[in-house]
Amino acid sequence: MSVQTIVEDCTAIYLKAETQHTSGEIKDQPRFLLKFDQNYFSKLTHWEKDGSPSPMMPNEARLRNLDHSAPL
Repeated sequence: MSVQTIVEDCTAIYLKAETQHTSGEIKDQPRFLLKFDQNYFSKLTHWEKDGSPSPMMPNEARLRNLDHSAPL
């Protein structure tokens, strides 16, 4: 099962604002629809102190005590 399959199987999430810090009802409450479509994982990159990018491998992340993650 791929990540894209999991994303496609997830249903849309409907969000509705709730009253906060007020005593009355909100007219025209904001509503939001959260749905994921196509996903893309960028290559793992570490930015050095001088600003230059370098590829990040899992072993290097472990040795340098860094998080091995990528933007989604």
